[in-house]
Amino acid sequence: MQFPNKLAALIVLFSVSAYAQQAPVKFSYKPLIVPIPGKLPVACPTVEPLPTAGMVNVKNYGAKGDGVTNDTDAFAAAAAEITKRKGGILFIPRATYLVGKQIVTPGKATQMLPIIKIRNVGHVAIKGNCAVLRADPKLKFGSFDPYTGLKYEAQTPFTNSLYRNDAYNMIDLGYNQSVSINNLELDGNFLKINVGGEWGDKGIQNAATGINLNNNEQVDINNIYTHHHGHDGIRVGFKDLSVADGAKPMRINYVVSEYNGRQGLSLVGGNDVIISKSRFNHTGAVGTPTPPRAGVDIEASNGAVVTNVLFDNVEIANNAGPGLVADSGPSSHVTIRRSVIWGTKSWALWNDKPFFRIEDSQIHGSIVRPYGSATDPASATKFIRTIFDDEPSPVYGQPFGKYLVDFASGGLAKNVVFDGCVLRNKLMGGFFNGGTVGAPVQILNSTLIYANDTRENRLQRRAHQRRVLPFAG
Repeated sequence: MQFPNKLAALIVLFSVSAYAQQAPVKFSYKPLIVPIPGKLPVACPTVEPLPTAGMVNVKNYGAKGDGVTNDTDAFAAAAAEITKRKGGILFIPRATYLVGKQIVTPGKATQMLPIIKIRNVGHVAIKGNCAVLRADPKLKFGSFDPYTGLKYEAQTPFTNSLYRNDAYNMIDLGYNQSVSINNLELDGNFLKINVGGEWGDKGIQNAATGINLNNNEQVDINNIYTHHHGHDGIRVGFKDLSVADGAKPMRINYVVSEYNGRQGLSLVGGNDVIISKSRFNHTGAVGTPTPPRAGVDIEASNGAVVTNVLFDNVEIANNAGPGLVADSGPSSHVTIRRSVIWGTKSWALWNDKPFFRIEDSQIHGSIVRPYGSATDPASATKFIRTIFDDEPSPVYGQPFGKYLVDFASGGLAKNVVFDGCVLRNKLMGGFFNGGTVGAPVQILNSTLIYANDTRENRLQRRAHQRRVLPFAG
């Protein structure tokens, strides 16, 4: 990287603990997947596999798969058969299926009908065969007048149930022993469905989700493209899950979740979660975005914990809200490895929860409120061999924020670790902001590159040379 002469870069190498100069760790990121918009991350086989004996074939229950006929009843009937059998394999032949149906009665609340809803069975497998499930454009989502049927412009918070219009949960599985879902495109069709006014605390908090999973003992999601949903691309929860309940293995691989209204992924309950080779991008880019509009939201709720989570080789980019946010509920022990996060419209990372570790990754844009602790140093956030910068992306644009690391005014930053990291400041006002003055943030074996010769950077430079963590502002 080259800089103009009058803004020549000053590189400061230092170790707070040992005061020894060491060369920075070299880092190279090579994404394992390059999904093409409109196609699954992993290419479909040329020859479509045939169903075997015992599988529940949705076409045997009346599904047309012509992209015009509404096939909701056929999917519901096939799901009912699997429920009756206490488990089984749902086979979806390769085709485009229009789904989602509502019962609208003047003066009464709209009733959302199930599509694939299976509860309380053993093993459930959904074999998608590269089929497409697409939301029916006739669906209503949000607030509508229950008497006239017209869009109702509500002022949130607004929770009158008569005005509520839930659109769909395409795949809704709960309280099963094991669940596997593979080789499917789930298209929320948000640009064509009927979008009403806001409903809920803010935005539109109504059902319009690709995959909704609750309290399944084991989950395997593979090769899914879930996009343009009014709510979440994927939502996973486990009500009342405690650490004492042990691991509930969840594997999410080769998933692209993008252009959704609220989240690419909502993780509201889980223990032993691995998410790999996936992308969670462009949340809130279309339609009516609903907070937090994150790529990934880790928000333990409904009495559950979220713990022992690994993100490996994941991209999170260009979301209207934080790239990844974890700021409420008992969430902890999250590792982000070999991943890239672009914060272009909001913070790249907001992790105000204990035992976060980010390693061998790239963060473009500002991070805010990394968790720190004066009494339990082991629980403080650790950044290991990670690159931070404010370089514009040729695809996503200018990174968001004024500081690379914003501890937030008055926030506690104690014992946050930067080890073997590179921080490059070219456009923002400074490296660090806020925090508790004198907090012993540990910056070890790291490289800081100043390209923006601001007063804040000059103050921070002198503080670095004195081996004291700087705080601007």
